[in-house]
Amino acid sequence: EFVEIDKDNQVENLIMSYLKETPLFYAKTKEFNCIKDKIGNFSITNIIMSSKMAVDPPRQRLSDEILKTLISNGNSEEISFKSTEESRSTEGLNTEGLRVEYRLMQKGEINIGENKFIADFYFNGEADERTQFFHGRIIFSIPSIKSLNGGKVIIEVKGKK
Repeated sequence: EFVEIDKDNQVENLIMSYLKETPLFYAKTKEFNCIKDKIGNFSITNIIMSSKMAVDPPRQRLSDEILKTLISNGNSEEISFKSTEESRSTEGLNTEGLRVEYRLMQKGEINIGENKFIADFYFNGEADERTQFFHGRIIFSIPSIKSLNGGKVIIEVKGKK
């Protein structure tokens, strides 16, 4: 008897495991843009953060290698994340007993120096007339950096206006 493997389920479980991992980088935004639609859905369209981020101390060498490789000659001071899609709820994800910290997710693109990578952004946030804030994780792959051993780069990021 053949057992069909649910690829989407495998990918979801893998991403959920990355949400539990210690991030490699920690960043605060320089600026960000968000939109809130009529029914209250909150989406982030753009995040700009400094390339000078705090790192997970035991992995300092890896983080230095990543930034040195991607930001050629130290020319780029900024890293940006852009998304043209609306956020969606993480409620439907198969979490298999894992507590989901982030209610929303968006797919987008992260730009580091001249390099662009497809990224998943998981976050919580609110926006009203006076205040806008979010907290989340940008997760992406950099296949060219061998010392990652196929793992993902995780940037924990916060923004407040």
